[in-house]
Amino acid sequence: MQKLLAWAITFVAVIISWVLFRAENIQDGLDILQTMAGFNGVVIPGEAKDKLSVLTNFGFQLKSWSELTYLPELWESIALRIKVRTFLNSESL
Repeated sequence: MQKLLAWAITFVAVIISWVLFRAENIQDGLDILQTMAGFNGVVIPGEAKDKLSVLTNFGFQLKSWSELTYLPELWESIALRIKVRTFLNSESL
């Protein structure tokens, strides 16, 4: 049990460190950590509201995917990586 607790503490410390390291400034890093901890509420995709609507009684919010502003950047980033890999692979042939 003690080994598991030590592992969990190390894991959380590494996650916090990476968030602060990757943030543009300390305030952004702290905002991200607060959001990760649920201080700004927990948002569930609205498409699941039929099955998960009972969670709104406990403070969860339901929003559609289009309202989650951070997702387009993620998808654009993934699409860009796929395009670059495809381009590099086609040149090596």
